Formats: sequence, C-alpha cells, structure tokens
Amino acid sequence: SPRTRGHGGRGSVARLTRLGSSSAKLSSAQARHPFDRRAGRAMKRMEWLSRARQLVPPLAKERHKGQAGKVGVVGGCEEYTGAPYFAAMAALRCGADLSHVFCSRGASGVIKSYSPETIVHPIFFDGDGEGAEVLTAEEEEARLRRAVAKAGEWLPRLSCLLVGPGLGRDPLTLETTARIMRRACELEIPMVFDADGLWIWNQASFDPAPFCASNQTVVLTPNAVELKRLSARYVSTRGGTGTDAVAGGEGDGEDG
Repeated sequence: SPRTRGHGGRGSVARLTRLGSSSAKLSSAQARHPFDRRAGRAMKRMEWLSRARQLVPPLAKERHKGQAGKVGVVGGCEEYTGAPYFAAMAALRCGADLSHVFCSRGASGVIKSYSPETIVHPIFFDGDGEGAEVLTAEEEEARLRRAVAKAGEWLPRLSCLLVGPGLGRDPLTLETTARIMRRACELEIPMVFDADGLWIWNQASFDPAPFCASNQTVVLTPNAVELKRLSARYVSTRGGTGTDAVAGGEGDGEDG
C-alpha cells in the first residue's frame, strides 16, 4: 500500500542517513588516528630526550677532561674485537670523556686501529689458541697477578666498569677477569655485566654475595638464553624468588 511504501521509504532514508553519519564519523576518526599516533610518538620522543639530557653533563669552561666520566670496558679477545670497541665508543658518544678497554694482546692492535679515541690496555694473554704456550701453575699464577695489577692501577680512576663484551671463555682470562671484578667491588665501582661477563656469574667458583651488598651498584643485562642460565643457578625451582640464593652464593641444583 502507499502507506507501507511511504513508511518503508522514510525508514530506508533514515537508515541511510544513520549509515552515512556513522561512515562520516568513522572516516573522521580514521583521519585523526594517524595524526594522533604521530603526535603521541613525538611527545614520547620529547619526554625521552628530556630524560637523556639530564644524563649528559653540560659543557662548561670550568670542567676538565675526565670530569664527565671515565668508563672501563673489560673484554676483547683475538676472535671478538668489535663488541668492546662499540661499547667504548657508545660511552664516548653519550658524553663520557674517556674510555678504557682492557683486552687480550691479540685484540689490542685491532681495537686500536678502529679509532684513536679509545685507550687500550693489552693485559690478557691469548690462551689456548694455535701456538699457545704451555704454562705451569706457577707461571699462570704469575701472569694472573701481573694482569690484575695492571688493571688495578687504573681501576681507582674509573667511574664505572663494563665487563664482558667480546671477552671470550679462555679459563685464564675468565679467572683474571673475576679477580678484577672483586677488586672493583672492593673499590665500590659501579659495574655492568654483559655477554661473557655473565658467564662468570654461572661458574661454580664464583661468589656473588659481595656484588649484592647494599653499597654496590651492579647491573646485569642478559638476553633470553643468558637469563635462562642465570635462573637455573640462582632462582629456586621450589618457587622461591632466588634472592636468598644470590645473596648466599648458592650453586646449581634444586636448592640453588
């Protein structure tokens, strides 16, 4: 009937009007979203830049070289020379004045050739590679002490110490590094552990208790595999948090 057709026509027009209005709102929202996302990202970027500026010391005529930070990097062996170099250069580009790299003799020349800005100390002997010397226990101990003594001359001057980039897993190098770590701990130098520096934390002979004292600043930066290894040693499988295990220096196993 005309009434039905008329009613249906008005209803169709009303529905089309509502659909058109919804589409317009949707299009308007879609048009705003990219801008809103860009604005949000820009605001976050400004916030992070503001925080970063607080970490970078301002330039001033009264300052002298070294007051903006002296960073030590323990790492670098014959096979891995890039990681300690990039770590040292990253510190310089973030505002530190000096970067020291404590590495093996086989890596020192290569790292020096990358840039004259890093100060390179070849304190480690390359261990069990081709042509390596066979040392007695007394000779190994003498080399350990010499290497630790060389590093120890510089430790009191450092603002912080990064341990691990390109360090390798030569037993003599790891033992030397562990002793340097303990010396830095005694001096209360803030430390960051990465890569093979975290491997030392997994050794049965390593005691983490001094590094967990309240006066120590220690940062561990494990990836997924390294975190799994650390958890296997320090986090209890019986539901504990692992805090007691780390503080007590307990080893592997269900109670570790």
